[in-house]
Amino acid sequence: MYVPLITIVVPVFNVEKYIDTCVKSILNQVYSNLEIILVDDGSTDMSGYKCDINNMHIIFYY
Repeated sequence: MYVPLITIVVPVFNVEKYIDTCVKSILNQVYSNLEIILVDDGSTDMSGYKCDINNMHIIFYY
């Protein structure tokens, strides 16, 4: 059975407090064939670092 890949693009800009909850919420969905792309647009807080260590299977762009 074909299960389509769903891509979720998350813009990241100074959301250090919320990025963990956001990613966990996406990963906890019932639908499991997901690709998550986090796009950091020059955050000045630790958002980028948290994205890097969050999960090795998430695509992260600076």
